[in-house]
Amino acid sequence: MVQRRLFSCLALMGCMLSPAAWGQEMARVVSTTPVIQTVSVTEPSCTSAGTAPALCGQVTQLQNRITHYNVVYEYGGKSYGVALAQDPGPWLPIQVTPVVEIPPPPPPPPGARTARRAPRPRLWPRRQLGSLRARPRPAP
Repeated sequence: MVQRRLFSCLALMGCMLSPAAWGQEMARVVSTTPVIQTVSVTEPSCTSAGTAPALCGQVTQLQNRITHYNVVYEYGGKSYGVALAQDPGPWLPIQVTPVVEIPPPPPPPPGARTARRAPRPRLWPRRQLGSLRARPRPAP
């Protein structure tokens, strides 16, 4: 009985923590366009005529292949585009991350003074620089 309750509790917690339990955001697909590229494919080929030995070689053919799909989808009243490896169907699962936009600071009013750059700090005070300079040696 205790094991059954423990299992039920763990299953319930797993369902609550699962992203599927909270719901996946879905976007409506507006259009899906396959992008087709012509590629050369080399295949082995053998031919035989009657009792003659088979002639084998390589045959190169051009084939059209779908490389990806350009998908236009709609979410929140806006249209977005993405390239996908597979056709998503009528709905596309998406991950939505909120972005906070920080407005730029307002321009200063006319006639206002702008901030001046701070002066560069000196590495040595002038007094110490004087003591580090080479002094002439007295003549022997």
